[in-house]
Amino acid sequence: MNGSGMGEQPVAPVGVAIVGLGAAGRQHLRALTGTPAAELRAVCDADPARVAALAGELEKAEPLDWEGVLAAPDVDVVALCTPPGARAALAAAALAAGKAVLVEKPPVRTEAELDELLIAARSARRPVGVMLQHRFRLPADALDATWSPRAVGVLEVVRHRPVGHYAREAWRLDPDAAGGGLFAHLAVHYTDLACQLLGDPVEVSGLVDCDLVPGVDTRLALTVRFGSGAVLTLVGTTAIDARGERLAVYDDGQVFTVHDGAPRLIRDAHEEAVAAVPTADLRTAVYDEFCRAVASGTEPARTALARSRGVVRIVERVGRLAA
Repeated sequence: MNGSGMGEQPVAPVGVAIVGLGAAGRQHLRALTGTPAAELRAVCDADPARVAALAGELEKAEPLDWEGVLAAPDVDVVALCTPPGARAALAAAALAAGKAVLVEKPPVRTEAELDELLIAARSARRPVGVMLQHRFRLPADALDATWSPRAVGVLEVVRHRPVGHYAREAWRLDPDAAGGGLFAHLAVHYTDLACQLLGDPVEVSGLVDCDLVPGVDTRLALTVRFGSGAVLTLVGTTAIDARGERLAVYDDGQVFTVHDGAPRLIRDAHEEAVAAVPTADLRTAVYDEFCRAVASGTEPARTALARSRGVVRIVERVGRLAA
């Protein structure tokens, strides 16, 4: 695992409340148990049945309503695993209550929401992090590299999502609540990696199809131009019963690829290949880094929300194309 921070000097665990116990919330529940830097103190969900179904995994965590989470003195971090539409408002409320915040992806829907949260975080002097766990697949050498205006990237994302996937949760049928589809929930991860390497985009164009739910993208073909001059092409679909993810960035003297979780960096004829780390372990790395930052009163490195401007800009543009 690249730059996870796990195995560093032990710290007293910070208290975490998980808000939203759907698929993402259950992933967070299991992720934070893997680091001594975090301890589950509370859970919150509008559906009591979800809390009851997870009773065996909650140990001493207290079921609370939203107001209870904000008032709980032993909760230092609020992990927001709610549908994206209302997430920014919840994050702002948690910051105002003195809590650090960890948000699921997509972190926000627009740059305006991003700026509002960053201002709120500075005012509260509490950090905001994001569960874009694939950042921990990036070797430090790739992050430190200078990518020229001639750099080109190719990104492919194929992940099947049948009609029933959207029908299982009412919010997935509402583009405002869902914050998007294929891009915001699947392609966001590897696109974020491209932004970590190449910087913030200045132009996003292309085609977006919404075959199943109006305003929720299921197929796309995009061209992204970055401020450096580098370009990325992105194609993806949820309509095909197959699965694969691949990002490749090419430049003079260096190539970075990550294919189904396995990163590889070729730089000055030297190759660095790393075995694919299970995604669940990467989520634990997010909790480890973020909670250590909360405990020490510092800003997180890889998990910081402030590093998300590039991918948020594309989320917003895809949303406009889908509409």
